[in-house]
Amino acid sequence: MPIQAILNEWICWGTSAKKDETRKRRIAVGLDKMRKGMRRPCCWPGCPHR
Repeated sequence: MPIQAILNEWICWGTSAKKDETRKRRIAVGLDKMRKGMRRPCCWPGCPHR
């Protein structure tokens, strides 16, 4: 999978939250998981914008 598609999934996962505090938490968690090498958000059906 191209790096841009991977980044888009993380961005979509982080910004798809309805509440601002959830969105902020997802972005922080996502950055941490990407730094640790996780390639895709776990247990998430994928970006609905595809």
